[in-house]
Amino acid sequence: MKRMKKFLAVVLALTLLVTMLPVTSVSAASKRVKLNKTKATIYIGKTVTLKLKNNKKKVKWTTSNKKVATVSKKGKVKGKKAGKATITAKVGKKKYKCKVTVKKKVTTKPTTKPTEQPITKPVEEITTKPTEESTTALTEEITTKPTEESTTPPTEENKKNASDVAVIEKIIKQQKENGADVSEDLDSEQYEWSDTEDSRLVGIDWRRVGLNGDISFEGVEKLRNLNCFDNQLTSLYVSKNTELTTLNCQSNELASLDVSKNTELTTLNCQSNELANLDVSNNTKLTNLNCVSNELTSLDVIKNTELTTLLCGNNQLANLDVSSNTKLTELDCQWNRLLDTLDVSKNTELEGLKCTTTAISYLDLSNNKKLGWLNCDNAVEVVGYDGYRW
Repeated sequence: MKRMKKFLAVVLALTLLVTMLPVTSVSAASKRVKLNKTKATIYIGKTVTLKLKNNKKKVKWTTSNKKVATVSKKGKVKGKKAGKATITAKVGKKKYKCKVTVKKKVTTKPTTKPTEQPITKPVEEITTKPTEESTTALTEEITTKPTEESTTPPTEENKKNASDVAVIEKIIKQQKENGADVSEDLDSEQYEWSDTEDSRLVGIDWRRVGLNGDISFEGVEKLRNLNCFDNQLTSLYVSKNTELTTLNCQSNELASLDVSKNTELTTLNCQSNELANLDVSNNTKLTNLNCVSNELTSLDVIKNTELTTLLCGNNQLANLDVSSNTKLTELDCQWNRLLDTLDVSKNTELEGLKCTTTAISYLDLSNNKKLGWLNCDNAVEVVGYDGYRW
């Protein structure tokens, strides 16, 4: 009888042990830290995002060859040049690697058209989005107004300026070599020419065309409107484009932007980049400024007295002085978690205000009689306003 009890005890213990082993193994496997990709192939100018699964610690990203592929602090890999590179994610002493192959995009060259007699094209209506944007979304674009001076495809009487043609053709060649889908037809909708005898290039619309790396528009002296958003630019040089009035460069990878020489700017949209600093002190004609979703720790708009729209949400601002911006109709400063005070007593033209997800606890809106809507946290004590709040 005793032997039987011992036998049953041994069998029971073994059964429990066998039952527990697979569960432990699966649990351990499910928590194993690993990259979402160990191999990746991308084209020049394109990106892929690497993620370290099951990890809550700080990750340091590095590349073995910056000329072939770069990697951001968030694991976003961008192809720079055809070749191979190894992207490494380091957590403590452990390393996780992904082999990246960068290929050059194959583009077909357009066939040469036979020479024809020049035909005067009819003036096409230029359609653009209004600069006064709806205030219902954080990531709205500030887009280009048509210039007052009419623009038409140049005829025999108003031929394109030879210098402008040479400069833009050089930029086009460089960008096409990098895989960008920019038009070589200078009469296409991507280019805007002035209706003068010596027709000048006054507008470039290169949105979502695969621009990448560094780009300079030096030499395009009369450039007024520049759209280069939704690309992968890491550097944008416009200091020589002193007649620029509209610059839309949002959704790129710019770590810096110098607009100190662009004193004619009225619209600047640099949303969704990696800017840690933005100096607009010389841009006194600015009416629309959108710098949402960058890494700004400060923003000085004291001299920008013409501002009507200021969107600066989702940054790291601790202070914001808008006392001199008396023409403001829309202010968005939400998602600046360090911002604990906001004085809008001088902004009597204000119609919309977003300040949710900040450290603000008190708002005095007694002077803001035109305020039509307010988006702030429920815990904020609001004085002098009984309108629409959400």
